[in-house]
Amino acid sequence: MPRVALMLKIALPFFLVILLSGCWSSKEIESQSLYIGMALDKEWSDKTEEAMNRKGGDYQKKDVITSTIQIVSMESATSPGANSLGSGRKKPYRNIVISGDSVIEIIREAALKLDKPIIGHHLKVIVIGSKLAESVGVDQLVDFYLRDNDIRMSTMVFVSKGKASDVIKSDASGDIPSTHLAGIADNQFRTIKILPAQTLVTLNGHLQAGENFLLQNVIAAKGEMKVSGAGVFDGTTRTLKGFLNEDEVGSLIWLNGLGKGGVLKVYDPRSGKAMTYEINSMRSKIKSSLSSDKRVVFEVRIQSRGHWIEDWKDAAHPQGGLDRQEAEKLFSEAVKEGVEQLLDKLQNTLKIDGAGLGERLRVQHPAVWGRLKSDWNSEFSQATIRVEVETKIEDYGTKNPSM
Repeated sequence: MPRVALMLKIALPFFLVILLSGCWSSKEIESQSLYIGMALDKEWSDKTEEAMNRKGGDYQKKDVITSTIQIVSMESATSPGANSLGSGRKKPYRNIVISGDSVIEIIREAALKLDKPIIGHHLKVIVIGSKLAESVGVDQLVDFYLRDNDIRMSTMVFVSKGKASDVIKSDASGDIPSTHLAGIADNQFRTIKILPAQTLVTLNGHLQAGENFLLQNVIAAKGEMKVSGAGVFDGTTRTLKGFLNEDEVGSLIWLNGLGKGGVLKVYDPRSGKAMTYEINSMRSKIKSSLSSDKRVVFEVRIQSRGHWIEDWKDAAHPQGGLDRQEAEKLFSEAVKEGVEQLLDKLQNTLKIDGAGLGERLRVQHPAVWGRLKSDWNSEFSQATIRVEVETKIEDYGTKNPSM
């Protein structure tokens, strides 16, 4: 018996080495094609796809969606500095266009064009074109991504006012558009015009709860992209109802106290020159109640501290500018005016709660919310919302205010 035990002790390490050598059913990454971006548009004509269809390359489908799949080369995926290739090198990605009425079938159809099957483990962004988002519910468009175990729930979702396919194109030889867009979304600490990232996991939460939600809008022109405003989606139909511009997104950030940084620009009423306030901190308190006529009332109090970072006052009349208290009042009024204009658009133009105020009511007065939630957008449009803003200038940067 001791001899058998000794032999087992000797043999056991060899068996463990075999088991640790790798997965027998694994596939080498070099034998895969990684897709890192997807653009979903309402059907549009792609010349290459049309030519293939004329030669018998068509298949049974209703052309509801035209999908642009961005595939990254393995060199770009594995090499440091893949986004900074020399100008003489070819683009580190390839876009293929396929139309169909099923996202998963479109992805499988790509296997007929590529020598390596595509996998979505590294999918970074999904961009939905506005025309498609107006006619098809987002829940249908992302259903496959939410079900597929290969897709990471950290994948970010955007809307595009125009063709989504234009967003994941670039004129720069070393630029990978999907990676570039994901990087822009991380710049919240520099501006109040970027919303917190809407990932598949947060989006699924909104869809499951039937809540209205926003997707950051990204636009493209001449091979470049820009994050600009946001699309407002109805939580019932899950379709796009309208857009907020950049300034309105900034006001939304102020309303909810979500800013991590950024600036606020106003104009001196005396000189007409620009003055800029750099945000150090902001917070917002929103209280809900019912008026005597049973209408919902929201009291919004916004507070911020920051720096008076720039002043274009006339050098010929240095004493003609505003003092600290006057500047604070001007900055506060600018924030209040912006927030009130945003609320007016949401209540009277779009007629939809894109500010998340319904969630505040749900938490603070669950019984009232239970009674109003079935027709909340209508109730929101008639709600009274009062806004109060206080900004405090902590310092003037490194410059003496008397200079």
